[in-house]
Amino acid sequence: MRTLQGIILSIALLLCLTTCAGEPSSVPQAGTISGVIQYDGVAQGPGRTLSIALYRSFPPVGPPIQSELIETYSFPYRYELTDLAPGTYYVGALIDVDRLDTRYSGMLNVLRDPYGYASSSLHSTRGVAAVNITLIEEVQ
Repeated sequence: MRTLQGIILSIALLLCLTTCAGEPSSVPQAGTISGVIQYDGVAQGPGRTLSIALYRSFPPVGPPIQSELIETYSFPYRYELTDLAPGTYYVGALIDVDRLDTRYSGMLNVLRDPYGYASSSLHSTRGVAAVNITLIEEVQ
């Protein structure tokens, strides 16, 4: 009886060591893209929303996979986008300078809004990618 208990305990320990010691589990882990947004211009400030959006293609087509509108911020601004499957992503950021035009809140107008884009690839579901963005202003 003791031999049978020893065998069962050994098998249980072996199973735990092979599944608990860093082997991938069947539950997928989400990837993360994070970074810092830089901007040194005068378009920032109260009433001017910072918009961050995540796309699967560039130029962007359709709505973003994830987006965030930030009312209160300062630069450099740290952001994080989570729960991402493996793949290539494009991160865009802009400052919406026309607060009175609420029809297009958080949408890019290259003639007036400071903006920037960067791309990143997550190669595994546990991936973490650092994507920094510097906002630029179009010269008119």
